Amino acid sequence: MGKKADMIFLSIIVAVAIVLWGGLRYFSQVSGATAVVMIAGSEYGRYDLRQDITVTLPGAEGGYNVLTISGHSASVTDADCPDKLCVRQRSISGQGGSIVCLPHELVIRIDQGREGELDAVTY
Repeated sequence: MGKKADMIFLSIIVAVAIVLWGGLRYFSQVSGATAVVMIAGSEYGRYDLRQDITVTLPGAEGGYNVLTISGHSASVTDADCPDKLCVRQRSISGQGGSIVCLPHELVIRIDQGREGELDAVTY
């Protein structure tokens, strides 16, 4: 009977851990997260990941990239750069994610941007 009680207890602990991990992951991605767009090293704009939008971004020296925000994630869905590596990169939604287009000097990164909280890294 002791082993059965141990297995039930362990199952409950694992279930609670999974629920907590999923909840923390969801809220860390959604709450106040923005896609920060940098073109040629300067901030071009910030776009809320909670709002579905499509924006055409200019390249540093001509050209374009299309930023699409949908389902709390950002991706480049079209570009006129020669290699189109930015289009093939996966969508980003969490802190630390980035999309880069070298020909257009474009960097898109995710910023959690919660007011009143300090980040471990200061820019």
